[in-house]
Amino acid sequence: VTLWSPHWAYGKYDLRKLKDPEGAWGKGEQIHTVAQKGFAKKDPVVAKWLKDFKLTEQQLTSLENDIRAAGEGHEQDGVRAWLKKNPGLVNKLAPVADAAKAQGKDAGKTVDMGYFPWDEAIAATYLWQNILEDRGYKPNVKQLDPGPLYTSLAQGQMDVQLDGWLPTTHKEYVDRFKGKLDDLGAWYGPTSLELTVPSYVKGVDSLADLKGRG
Repeated sequence: VTLWSPHWAYGKYDLRKLKDPEGAWGKGEQIHTVAQKGFAKKDPVVAKWLKDFKLTEQQLTSLENDIRAAGEGHEQDGVRAWLKKNPGLVNKLAPVADAAKAQGKDAGKTVDMGYFPWDEAIAATYLWQNILEDRGYKPNVKQLDPGPLYTSLAQGQMDVQLDGWLPTTHKEYVDRFKGKLDDLGAWYGPTSLELTVPSYVKGVDSLADLKGRG
């Protein structure tokens, strides 16, 4: 079956990605956090957390599956269930002294996050909604298509989005709004497109092994 990474199926089923030594499926990308211009000055604490943010494939796909299991409209229930299985992760992703909540001018500060309905975007966005709420912020989450979301970032109406596929998929938007966006760095990668088989299938480890098979 043809799948891409990240994909929730890798966290639910025992699958094996077929090796692609000749690069027939092309090169992978990185998933970036993209913010409105100047976001790091507007909110340096959150920007630093997001710059340092990283998830492995196992972490991301298991989070996606817990959110899917919770059902549409109950994403935060899925995030909370996942965080219970990953104790200490909030403090690692958003470190503060003694896990204190935001204080002073940061207390109750809003962070406007946009996302489009791709599994990894939903997972990362609702994860950070939970983390920011835990830290005393007031995150607002809104679903938009990629074009309107990048436009909102460029116009300063949105603070951040966590699903920028670069350097290829979203190049059009990054080029269009050059100078009006800040790239806070990649939190996942590389992405990939591949053929996948169940792990119980023997003797098939790469695309070359498929030759001669019906």
